[in-house]
Amino acid sequence: MLESSFLIQRLQPYYRNLGKRLVKTPKLYLRDTGLICNLLGIESADELYLASSRGALFETAVLEEISKAYFARGRRPKLFFWRDSSGREIDVVVEKGAPANSSSSTYSPKFFKNLDAVCDALGVPKERRVVVYAGSETFETSHGLVCAFEDLHKLDL
Repeated sequence: MLESSFLIQRLQPYYRNLGKRLVKTPKLYLRDTGLICNLLGIESADELYLASSRGALFETAVLEEISKAYFARGRRPKLFFWRDSSGREIDVVVEKGAPANSSSSTYSPKFFKNLDAVCDALGVPKERRVVVYAGSETFETSHGLVCAFEDLHKLDL
């Protein structure tokens, strides 16, 4: 009922033929970041900036923006996450052929480490690898695209 009313989104794990010990339990996201902030008692941008849940809220916002982009085109997104038993994780995998996208609250070149490992195993080309971050500039790297949250709508999802 909560999924049907768009209050929560269940993200299934992505475990297509990798033959590894992967986490296979779905993740649940409360879709409304404003409601989450209210429930957590976050009342201002300053409080949000200092909140320990800031990264999780950013991940939720990115996931919701990707979902909205699909729904606006009348399509249903194929969204997953990937995590192995050693704790390596990709927050959001967008299945479109075989691309993988990842999101985080700040950019660091180390974020491509897990993305590269998983994408190499899945055969995803570098031009379909994306890290979304809270900065203001979108730029290419030798590993893939680093996309500012504000440019997320420009991606060909």
